[in-house]
Amino acid sequence: MRLRPVFLFVLQIFSTSFLGAQCSVSITSSNANGMTLDVTATGTGSSHPFYVWSWGDNSNVSFNATDSHTYVANGTYTACVTYTDSLNPSACIDTACITVTVPVTGMRGENRDATALSVAPDPFDGSTLAAIDLASPAEDAEISIYDVSGRCIAVVFSGQLDAGRHTFPVSLQAPGIYFLSAQIDGITRVQKMICR
Repeated sequence: MRLRPVFLFVLQIFSTSFLGAQCSVSITSSNANGMTLDVTATGTGSSHPFYVWSWGDNSNVSFNATDSHTYVANGTYTACVTYTDSLNPSACIDTACITVTVPVTGMRGENRDATALSVAPDPFDGSTLAAIDLASPAEDAEISIYDVSGRCIAVVFSGQLDAGRHTFPVSLQAPGIYFLSAQIDGITRVQKMICR
């Protein structure tokens, strides 16, 4: 039993000494408005930070921590930011992604999902960002986290929500499989998420 902490300590030293500085990036805010996605990323661990956004639609990349992109077609896209040290990229690199759905609007007779739920990054290490897109306002909304046994371990939000995109930070202590549940005016949506 006493060897386990020593092994983890040796692994930590190896990770820091031989692989270079550790860095991380997270998408700290995102807002989809119509066809435009506005995002902000925050990175740590780089002496010379360099951000690269890819938008998931084969368009040109961009290079700012805070950026925006306008999609030209409806659909679901994965937008990713890669964070590195511009003078030593092999010593520090991390990527975070979000999924964005550009909703179809103005089509009569279309059976559209009024609520879209996503988690990014997923899998994640301790914290992530949950997002919910509402086509119309919600009078009674509750965003909760459940473990695999079905036990509610946290209520992230409870109340009214306007139409549009809403993001909520999610932090978990123990690794495992969890479920993000959104109960919106009597309709439930569930998204699986994995904490490493």
